[in-house]
Amino acid sequence: MNEIEIYKSTDNQIEINVQFDNDTVWLSQSQITELFQRDRTVITMHRIEASCAVGNSGSIRVIEKSGMLLEGRKRQILPLKSGWSDNFNYAILASDLELHLANYILS
Repeated sequence: MNEIEIYKSTDNQIEINVQFDNDTVWLSQSQITELFQRDRTVITMHRIEASCAVGNSGSIRVIEKSGMLLEGRKRQILPLKSGWSDNFNYAILASDLELHLANYILS
């Protein structure tokens, strides 16, 4: 069951649209700034995640070229016409991205 607490300003002017993906709640940067009443400059990236089917070599190349690191594999998570497929899970942290971009610029 998906649950969320709804936060409103004292004048009830805030409305947050939420996208659920299994147990994950997705908010845009502007929605986060509005929800927590913070300036956009203090809402920064910490982690970006990506996943793709294990047989999708094109996507795997793009994800790995972006600097993302393989973190694991979920078994039979992705429904395809041909049946269930495993997924690779990748992520990059802000600190990884800075290093990746520095190495990219130097090469």
